[in-house]
Order: sequence, then C-alpha cells, then structure tokens
Amino acid sequence: MRKQASFIFGIRVVRLAFAILNLSFSARYFGVSLQRDVWLLALNAIVILDIAVWAPLNDTFRAKFLFIKAKDGEAKALLHTRSLLLVINLITCVLVVLIMLFPGVIGQLLAPDYGEHEQITLKFMIRIVAPSFLINQITKILISILNTYNSFIIPEITGFITQVFTLVVIITLAPSIGIISLAISYYAGLILLLIMLLVQLKKRNINLFAGIFSANLRIALPFFAFSLPFFLPHFTSQINVIAEKSLATSAAIGSVSILDYARKFSDIPLDVLIGILVSLLVPVLSLKFSTGMMKDFFEAFKKIYQFGFLILALIIGLFTGCSGAIVDFLYKKGNISALSLSKISELTMGYSWAAFGIFLYHIYGLSLLSSGKGKLFAVYGTMAQLVMIGMNFYFFKDYSLYIFPFSLGSSHLIAAIVMAFYFPVRNNGLLIITVKYSLVVLVTGFLMYLLHIYLSDFGTPILVIIFNVIALKLILVAMIFIARLEERTIILKYLKKIVP
Repeated sequence: MRKQASFIFGIRVVRLAFAILNLSFSARYFGVSLQRDVWLLALNAIVILDIAVWAPLNDTFRAKFLFIKAKDGEAKALLHTRSLLLVINLITCVLVVLIMLFPGVIGQLLAPDYGEHEQITLKFMIRIVAPSFLINQITKILISILNTYNSFIIPEITGFITQVFTLVVIITLAPSIGIISLAISYYAGLILLLIMLLVQLKKRNINLFAGIFSANLRIALPFFAFSLPFFLPHFTSQINVIAEKSLATSAAIGSVSILDYARKFSDIPLDVLIGILVSLLVPVLSLKFSTGMMKDFFEAFKKIYQFGFLILALIIGLFTGCSGAIVDFLYKKGNISALSLSKISELTMGYSWAAFGIFLYHIYGLSLLSSGKGKLFAVYGTMAQLVMIGMNFYFFKDYSLYIFPFSLGSSHLIAAIVMAFYFPVRNNGLLIITVKYSLVVLVTGFLMYLLHIYLSDFGTPILVIIFNVIALKLILVAMIFIARLEERTIILKYLKKIVP
C-alpha cells in the first residue's frame, strides 16, 4: 500500500509542479489586482456551494459503495449509484439556474464592502463560472467510482494531462483576453477530464449508465442517509470561507489574492496528501473494517499515517526555510509590490505549519468514517469550524490576515486530538508512532527555521531554494535514523542498490 501511495504521490507532485507554474503565470499576468480578486471570489462562490451541498456525499461515497457492494453485490451497488448520479445532476442543474438568475446575492455575501462597479464585475464572473458546478460534480463522482474499483493511477494521470492542458491555454490566451483566459482554461480542463474519465469507465466495463433513467430518489437515499451527519460540518466550513473572504475584502484591494497566493503553496501539496487519504485510504480501510480484519485495518492505517508525517516534514521544512525565496522566484516577475510579496511569504510559512493540524484532522476523521463512526467525525468537524470562525472574528482587528493560518491549524489540531481517542483499533503503538513522527516534523521544521534566519539571505532565489532543498533532505534523513523510524530500512536498501 505504501508503494501505491508513493506512486500516486509522485504523479501528484508532478501535477503540483504544473499547478505552481499556473500560479506563477497568474502572478505575471494579473498580479495582486481587483481582476484576480473577482475571479477568485467568483470561483470560490461555486466551490463554497459545491462543498456545502455535495462534499458530504463525495467524502462518504466510497465507503458506502463498498459497504453496499459487500452486502448486496455489485449490481445493487451500481443501481444505487445510478440513482444518486441522476438526483445529483437534477439538483445541480436547478442550483446553476438560480445562480445565473441571482448572482448578486452571492456577491454581497462574499464582498459586502465592494462598490457598484466591483459588484457588477463580480456578478458577471459568477455567471461565467456557474455551469462549471455541474461538470465538476460529475467528475468527482466518476473518480470516486473508479477508486472503488481499485483504479487509482488512471484518474491521477488523467488529472495530470488536464493540468498541462490548462497551463497551455493560460499561456496562449492570457496576453490577449486577460482574466477570461482563466475561465476558459478551467472549463477546458474540466471537459477534458470528464471525457477521459468516461473512456476509463468504458474500458473497465463499469456499466454505470445502463438504465440511468429508471433510477429514482428512493434508491439513492442510502447514500444521502450515510452522508447526512457531514452536511453540518461542511456547511459551517463554507460559512467560515464566506466570513474569511468578507474580512479579507474589508482589509484592502488585493487581500484576497494575497491570501490565495500564500495558501496555494501549502494547499497544493497538502491537497495531494489529503487526496491520497480519500482515494486510497478510505476504500482500503472500509473494506478491512467491513470484513472484520482489524489487524490489517491498523497496519494499512499505520503505513499511510507514517508516510503522511514525512510529507508534512517536507512541506513545513521547505516553506519554513525558504518561503521568501520561493515567493520571489515565482511572483516577483509580476506587478506585485514588495510589501505584498513580504506578506505572501509570511503567510506561506504560517499556512505550512497549519498543515500539521489539518493532516491529523483528516486522517483520524477518515479512519472514523471508514469504521462506521462518521457522526463523530461530523460533530468534531463542526466544532473545528465554529472555533475557527470565532477566532477569526475576535482576532482579525489585531492580527489582520495573519490570524487565518493560525486559526486554521489550531482548530483542526484540537479536533484531531479529540478524535484520536475514538480510533477504532486499540493499539498502544499508535501513541508511540505519533510522538516519534511528530517530533521528527517539529525538529525538522525548527532546524529549517534556523537556516531561514541565519543562512537564507544569500545569492539569487533559485540558489537559496536549492540550498534549502538539499539541507532539508539531509536533515530529514538524519532525523529518520536518529529517531529509528521504519523508513530507515527503505533508505538503506536504496543505498545498497546505488552503492556497490
């Protein structure tokens, strides 16, 4: 399982590189501007609605599909899925029509301080991106279905191809048509992804669409019932997003873009890691739990758990050691002021540390979901969002944008610690693993911070980045051996192959 996770991670890292290139070209063409703020707000409007309405189903689909398949067989599971897909499409179409008719309601929620001109621009962009709601949701369900059939690699390769295609569209069109190029590239990537996923379903003989119009709501109800507890945490999470955007727009023009540029650095690799947890860990753990293989359940969890900590060490170490150099290298070529670059750099470091709490929250929450304790995940997820909203409103006047990464990381860490007490398998080794790997992450991050203070201010940004990458690798390998982690055997085997 660790090899499969590593392979998927490798593909997603390549996708990450293209996503960062996408960011760099966005900075070159659009910088920190009202144009890009409006694009981000409009896209966030659709993402907020998507997550609030359908994320609970997307998160729980894999587990419920496998439970139905194990109990009633593949044909029954596919029948339930056809019904679910039809219901989702019908409801989403209605919502898209409502968004197109009343974009001003969403605009006022996300940017209450915008004037008439800004609101008109925002409403136009909301109408442009609204139809993507339907396409995006269909692709998510199709990827989930392929995952339940142990097809993890093809969806990732498909996503990589669309990422490359999207970048080409931006580079080609941005100089001539401006911000609309982002919308065109977004749609082009979604449509290409949808086509390739449909081809994969056909190749694997998954008869998802046979008899689709005979489906009905009653047959889809088990998926809705299973995901029902998760509507509250996802709903509150989107209230939090609305509150964050509203607070950011009250600060200054460009603040939304500053937050996006900063958060993307840690979000992209973290999304890679969370994506592995959802697409790989949930199906495997659900299968182990439904068949009573609790020892295998723990072993599968442990492998991904340890793998995740090492990825965290890389994320935190890299963006702690050279966030300024990375920001300068990618964004300084655009029309972004030195003050904005400095804020992006500081926020990037903060968001990288927030990844620690987010990872633990997701992996413990998904372990509860896979073992039929989804209601607990929902309860503590809601609590995390409410704590974050309270912190943001209470401390925003004093700390401005800097409160967002702190509230994000701390609220999710608290929820993760509580959920850890409900872990499905009682095993004292889990606490020892958590302490050892957490110390490796924290010490690695601290040592990289010392390098950031004393040794990072030399040469060009690219030299600083190269130096920090080499230093991070050496520090992490040293920590693996000092803490006597399991991964040291893998390193030794690799060294024996390359050293005669």
